[in-house]
Amino acid sequence: MCGRYLFNDNSSQAIAKIIDQTKQKYEQAQLDLVVWEEIYPSAYSVVMLCEKGKLTPTLMNWGFLKKNSKELIINARIENIKSNSFKSDYQNNRCVVACTGFYEWDKDKKRHFIKNPNEDIIYLAAIYRKIEDKYYYNILTKRATKQLLPIHERMPIVMNKEDAIKYCECTNG
Repeated sequence: MCGRYLFNDNSSQAIAKIIDQTKQKYEQAQLDLVVWEEIYPSAYSVVMLCEKGKLTPTLMNWGFLKKNSKELIINARIENIKSNSFKSDYQNNRCVVACTGFYEWDKDKKRHFIKNPNEDIIYLAAIYRKIEDKYYYNILTKRATKQLLPIHERMPIVMNKEDAIKYCECTNG
C-alpha cells in the first residue's frame, strides 16, 4: 500500500518538465506550500489531470478525510471501488500521480524503493475530489505482483504515460 513516493527531478527530465509547467501555472505563494521531493500523506503536491489529451499539472493534497475523523484515507482498493464511497470519484474524477518511484515497507519495517528500471517516470492511478474549494487525491491500489509480494501485499496501480492519459480521459468507470 503506497504510503510515500518520490517526485524528484535529479534523474528525470520528465519530472523536471512537470516542475517547470507547474511553476509557470501557479503563483509563488502557492508554490511555496508544495512538497517537491518525498511526498507523504497530507502533503500539498503535484498531480496530473488530462486536458485535451495531455497530462497537465495541478496542485492537490494527498488524502481524503474520514467522516467524523481527522484520520486520512490515502489509498483505495481498486477491487471494490465501484461499490464503495469512491465510486463517483472513480467515474468522474480521475487523475494520476507522476513520480520516479514509490516506497513500500516489508513486515520487518524495512523500506524499499520501487521504480521501473527502464523508465525515469511512472504514473500511479488516482482519484480526486473537491471539498470547499480545495482538491484532495487518493492513490488506487491492487494486489501486489509476484515480484513485490514478498515486500508487501498491496501496491499502487502503475502505468506508462499512454495508459495514464487513457485512464484519466475515461469517465464512465
